[in-house]
Amino acid sequence: MLVGQDQKALGALIVPNLEALQKWSQEKQLNLTIPDVHASRAEIEKSDLYSKPVQELFKQELNREVKNRPGYRADDQIKVFRMILEPFSIENGTMTQTLKIKRPVVTERYQDLINGMFE
Repeated sequence: MLVGQDQKALGALIVPNLEALQKWSQEKQLNLTIPDVHASRAEIEKSDLYSKPVQELFKQELNREVKNRPGYRADDQIKVFRMILEPFSIENGTMTQTLKIKRPVVTERYQDLINGMFE
């Protein structure tokens, strides 16, 4: 989910596909320790999710996705992002019945994390 309205740059909250990330790390012969979905914020930030190879992978993917959006502008770049492991879902109240993200709910739930991106 993109965040950063009224900020100098855009940010993103990313829910990584942990299985795909584990497979990618094996293909690249990287021995990464990836936390499980129930890890605390401190465990996530100390994990290999914030290692240089993983960060570069996500930067590349974010840039590719942004450039492929209709109406792309050169200043539409995501400068900072954070990982969250709890998927957005109807059950946890972060998605509507039509599978749209409830931005106010997600923003409230992760407000401290979002604020930290822009400090």
